[in-house]
Amino acid sequence: MVRARADSLKASLTTTERYIPRVGWDACELLACNGAPAKVESQETEHSRSMSWWYYDYDSHGVREAHLVTLRWWPTDGGRSPWVVDYVGW
Repeated sequence: MVRARADSLKASLTTTERYIPRVGWDACELLACNGAPAKVESQETEHSRSMSWWYYDYDSHGVREAHLVTLRWWPTDGGRSPWVVDYVGW
């Protein structure tokens, strides 16, 4: 299922676009495009649950670039992950 979603997302990108996550994607779409994050932090309060997923890239000079994607818990009626991207710092 994840592979099929990744193929579908890849087909929707133009040749100049990168897999930059988008607000509204669910966790499955994020994993399909960007794979597992390098680091995960979880936060939980009385009223909300969220996760911060960190991805790292290295530029042409070997400098590490950090990318942050946060996901918020939004229970659904099924059919998609309840973890939904609500911030992308790419």
